Amino acid sequence: MRHLDETTTLTTTRVWRHADYALLSYIDAYGNITRYHYAPEGYLEKTQYHADTPDATISHRRLEDDFCQNRLITLTLTDIQGNRIISQVDGFGRLHRRDYQCQQHPLFSLPIEQRKYDSLGRLSRLITHDHADEEGAFRPLATRYHDVAWDQWGRHYASVDHDGEQGVCHYHHLDIIKQKSRRQSRSYRHRSQRANTVPHYSGILYERYRCGKPRRQLRLLPQPEDDKALIISELRLEYDHQYRLNAVQERQIGQAIRWRYNEDDRVEQQTLQDGSLLHYGYPSPGDGPTSIDFSAASTAPLQKLYRYDTDHWGRRTAVREGGSPAAVSIGYPSLSPLPNHYQDADGDITQFFSSHPPQLDPAKLGRWLSRMSVR
Repeated sequence: MRHLDETTTLTTTRVWRHADYALLSYIDAYGNITRYHYAPEGYLEKTQYHADTPDATISHRRLEDDFCQNRLITLTLTDIQGNRIISQVDGFGRLHRRDYQCQQHPLFSLPIEQRKYDSLGRLSRLITHDHADEEGAFRPLATRYHDVAWDQWGRHYASVDHDGEQGVCHYHHLDIIKQKSRRQSRSYRHRSQRANTVPHYSGILYERYRCGKPRRQLRLLPQPEDDKALIISELRLEYDHQYRLNAVQERQIGQAIRWRYNEDDRVEQQTLQDGSLLHYGYPSPGDGPTSIDFSAASTAPLQKLYRYDTDHWGRRTAVREGGSPAAVSIGYPSLSPLPNHYQDADGDITQFFSSHPPQLDPAKLGRWLSRMSVR
């Protein structure tokens, strides 16, 4: 490792592909280099790491050119000693299998993890394998299973953790409560109207568990109601007349988190469990929050947590923490969405250098920023 003293200038270098801002290489302050290689189709094909140390290691990730969604893709991680982690992923990005291959035994693979999915693509079983390394020989230690069950509405209903013989089952049950319709008034941006709101629903989410039973009985048992079916938590979910979640209450301790919305259906205020409030400020209906104010109670004065400024492209240009007038300023080269320098509250500047200043069409940049904006 390089020796660095207080007078050493730390420099990092990033090289971007001009067309789509794909990162090509990165050099950190210690001289370590990371290079990214892309396939003609645009996806990341291989990553190379070159460490500037005596124990330099190089890891590769290789994607086979078969990206069909009904076939498996092989991803291989290889260290300098020749040991490999081989993963099999389908075209939707779901992991199906992960194996370990030792350099001393290249034809022998140890299973690490296996995943199975149902016909709808949901996880149905997760299998993990533990192995022991004794004098260069691997032997299996334990195999753990995690089974998942879904109800007819597509919600996670139960999960069973077991060793193949017996285990623990967790049940997640949701009781739906129909609320009476009521007459409410709500003002809108362009008009006000008074209408009968439709009936809305709230629910109580129970989480229970049962243990000490054979695995087969755990999977076939209905929701338990006896003494061994202990209630871990009960959450009451409340929705308003527009089906927006406005409260989550833990029934055993009586604490709740509540939300209040503005006329544009954006979260305007959040009430935490201790009664403190968070207020969100928006510059316009389509933008994300540019300020968050905090108060310790409903009657306490507001304290600014942070506030940031944006330009007309939606890029952050300054960030202020608390009520301090000092801010961290962010600068951009021309129309680039990537910053080229930061200046903190003490005046220290962090500069980014680019050998190819981007030349972007303003219309394309606007569409890019709209996709990247925080909602």
